[in-house]
Amino acid sequence: MKLHKQLTGYCLGLFSVLLIIEIMLIVSLLNPNYLIFYHIVSLLGVWSGKEIFNTFIIITGILQISFFESLRRSLKRVKEIKSGVRNSAFISGIIFCLSEVGAGLFPISINRATIHAIVAFFFFHSSVFTILLFCILILHDSDKKIPAYVGFIVVLIIVNFQLWRGGFFEWIAILSIYFWIALTSLYFIKEINEFQFKTPKK
Repeated sequence: MKLHKQLTGYCLGLFSVLLIIEIMLIVSLLNPNYLIFYHIVSLLGVWSGKEIFNTFIIITGILQISFFESLRRSLKRVKEIKSGVRNSAFISGIIFCLSEVGAGLFPISINRATIHAIVAFFFFHSSVFTILLFCILILHDSDKKIPAYVGFIVVLIIVNFQLWRGGFFEWIAILSIYFWIALTSLYFIKEINEFQFKTPKK
């Protein structure tokens, strides 16, 4: 039953990434003047198709809570991992998800610019702590080092975006975050399926 719940969380994590990337591309295509290499992602929340974009950003944030919960539960079995570090990673992941929800609730505009800036700040900074902590924890499991190594690269990309602001760098940072969530989901989905296949049914 526990493995089934974890599998559901990883499936939702993978689905949320595929969903939001598709929505981001669709909404960007609805705006001929929108340039990925120039405009920031947040503008999709106030241009044509903004209702679709903001709604699915909120949905994505909610769905990814299940992903981080599954990741936290999966890492419980590694004895070397301290619960404090694991819980800190999970709390940071929840802040990340709530920031996504906040981005959809408070899209960038003249009267909401400050709120949106705060939400964006927590989104990127919490993503650094979340991915970094979970990747350190994942390294304790020798079978899944690739998501950890990729996660460290993603952290560097996000930090680079903080130094080199711009639409293109923001797109790369956000897509790299979602790529890590999708990759990690796939690895744990594969592990759970292999475990269930090897475990004899009673």
